[in-house]
Amino acid sequence: FLTTPGLGPRFLLLLSMSEAGLFSYSLPKRHTVRLALTEACICHGAYETITEIPSNIPHETINLFISRTRISALNSNDIELLVSLRYFTFEKSELSTVMPSTFQNNVLLNDLHLMENKLQDLPVQLFSSLQNLQRLFLSGNKISHLPQELFRGLGELRQLDLSKNALRVIPEGIFDDLSNLESLSLKDNQIEHLPSNLFSSLENLVTLYLSRNNLVRLPEGIFLHVTRLQKLSLFQNRLENLGTSVFGPLLLTELWLYSNNLTRLEDGIFRNLTKLQLLILSRNSICSVSAGAFAGLSDLREVSLHTNRLVSLEEGTFAHLNNLVNISLRHNQIQSLPRGIFHNLPRLRLIMKMSVQRMASPATTALVCFGVARLLHLPKFWNLDLKHCYQHFILAKLFH
Repeated sequence: FLTTPGLGPRFLLLLSMSEAGLFSYSLPKRHTVRLALTEACICHGAYETITEIPSNIPHETINLFISRTRISALNSNDIELLVSLRYFTFEKSELSTVMPSTFQNNVLLNDLHLMENKLQDLPVQLFSSLQNLQRLFLSGNKISHLPQELFRGLGELRQLDLSKNALRVIPEGIFDDLSNLESLSLKDNQIEHLPSNLFSSLENLVTLYLSRNNLVRLPEGIFLHVTRLQKLSLFQNRLENLGTSVFGPLLLTELWLYSNNLTRLEDGIFRNLTKLQLLILSRNSICSVSAGAFAGLSDLREVSLHTNRLVSLEEGTFAHLNNLVNISLRHNQIQSLPRGIFHNLPRLRLIMKMSVQRMASPATTALVCFGVARLLHLPKFWNLDLKHCYQHFILAKLFH
């Protein structure tokens, strides 16, 4: 990746690798590119003048990289002779149209990157010949509709990125052929609803990004079949509740649910997530956590409940979470806690960020910290940050 000194990156950046070694060819308006297998390329020419793909790219090209151009359409004759092409990137350009037969001769493609263009619609047969494709990136476009059979036959696909588009609906069955998919990103769209069996064929999925959408609810059992899922991102949606059957038995280690509209955590809501280590529930409207909400999470190391509406917690809320290291309860309205709520948590270090406003002195602050630690039976008191809670909690519980 190079830019012309003094002119910045507003030019065609085209990397073309071939076993033939060093070669050169001309672009429109007398722009010349020279490159070798292990060298970058330099293109001298104004951004506004590059409106088409050069016709004399060597047929042995393996890696083709195009960026920041005025090219608005891709046709089959643009790359039909590049039968050895394995890596194709076309990004940050004016691309708005890709013809259905564009990739029909590029059957060896492993990676296809079409990010940050102006694509709105994709032909249903666009990827039908790319049965060796492993990574497909379509993020940062304006795609509002996906044909149901768009990914049909892409059984070797490992990574699919559809983030930062304008998707509202994901068609039922669209991912049915993607049995080897490991990473799927649908974040930063406008998705309002997910079909209950949308992920039922994704048995090898490891990471799933659904954050920054408009989801209000999750269908029961939607994650039942993604048994190898390890990271699930659902933050910044509009989720109001989580049913007890939403999460099946998963290998999930990270669950991100912050900045939703959750109000309650019921018993057994996470009971199938026995490998969970990180649970982020901050910035919701949670006012109630049932005593059995975290039951079964024996591997849990960190839970964040900060910036909610908690006034208290039930006795036993953190019982049997022997690996718990961090709990964050800051920016709540906590007025009381059961004595010993943090008892028998041998690894606990950072408990909570809570306490009085307008402490009289550093000495008083230290005394209150010590008192809270003793009151709550903290085995290894490490750090108690005193901010943004109520003064009467300290007075009522420590000095009476």
